[in-house]
Amino acid sequence: MPEPRLDDPRLFRSNVTDSSELSRFDYPRVSSEPEDLHIQFAILGSINVVVALFTGLLCLAILKSKRLRQKPFDLYLLFIALPDFVSGFCCMLTCLMSARGREYVGERMCGFQSFYLNATVSANTWMNAVIVYEIHKLLRFSHMRRRYSPPTQRKVIWQAVAVYLYACLWGTICALQVDIFGLPFPSHAYGGFYCIPMEEKGNSWFFYLIFLPGVFALPSVYAVFVLVDIM
Repeated sequence: MPEPRLDDPRLFRSNVTDSSELSRFDYPRVSSEPEDLHIQFAILGSINVVVALFTGLLCLAILKSKRLRQKPFDLYLLFIALPDFVSGFCCMLTCLMSARGREYVGERMCGFQSFYLNATVSANTWMNAVIVYEIHKLLRFSHMRRRYSPPTQRKVIWQAVAVYLYACLWGTICALQVDIFGLPFPSHAYGGFYCIPMEEKGNSWFFYLIFLPGVFALPSVYAVFVLVDIM
């Protein structure tokens, strides 16, 4: 049986008299008090209502305009906004449902949140890397006085499909509670607040050398590299 994501009995911060007694693997699982969780869930849920509304309107505006859909960089904007809309909408539901009970809503939602958070973060960061690559290419061609041909609509769509499939793979791995290479890779409610993969005793190398780079570190480092190159 996989280890439960929502530890029972839960350890609240008020029960911790000496944080040094907890290992770095245990401390992230210490939950905030129910009153604090209620406020945190309510605030984050309200913020995500706004995020979902505005990103949804942006996506709808691009999809309804044939002129915008034909422009590659407007399509890139659509494919960056879509993960933000999904994350905002789903997080709004998770947070508002949890705020009512002053605790995380349940095990199944924890698995679902681990999926959509990791999938949307990965999709967003890697789509940004694709856009950074195209902008870098445009600037290099301009510097060399060469004609730049923007990507076709078909190319942009296939790039987005590849990124989304890759992101969903990470989301699935994070949600399934399976061992990877014989190592535990579970998601837990961080501070009793939101479910994400956590470093476990024995899986540190996978967490820091594969998971973090694969989800967002590599595209972020690439973006910094490009920024340094063009300055």
